[in-house]
Amino acid sequence: MPARTARRIALAYWGYSAKAGGRAPQGVSVKITGEFGTGGLAEAAAPVRRFAALVERAWPDYIGNVSRYGRLPLAQLVALAREAYSDEGAATTEETETWVQRLVDEVPGLYLATAERKGETETLLVNVRVKG
Repeated sequence: MPARTARRIALAYWGYSAKAGGRAPQGVSVKITGEFGTGGLAEAAAPVRRFAALVERAWPDYIGNVSRYGRLPLAQLVALAREAYSDEGAATTEETETWVQRLVDEVPGLYLATAERKGETETLLVNVRVKG
């Protein structure tokens, strides 16, 4: 059931569906992932743990007005990953996606939503446990 909620949140965020129970338009492929099997954050490096803490603190600023659930777009996640690196360098989009996968494995209620349409990919981290 939470994965279905995450799907609805992502569809509404991307503007694919005006209604909460709506569907994605034809030609849009939406994938919701809740586990990646990465083992979480237990043995993660310091920047990854800092990233997880930054994401946790960012949720109150990224709660939807209508759905009231947390959602962080990939661009904001990359910005948080770069902040987590501090002086060590800048995080890439691919590296950030790997960190997000570890975070999804560690924190219950987090889902990674990915939509593909006309060759473009959109990514959104959805938290179904944070409500405003």
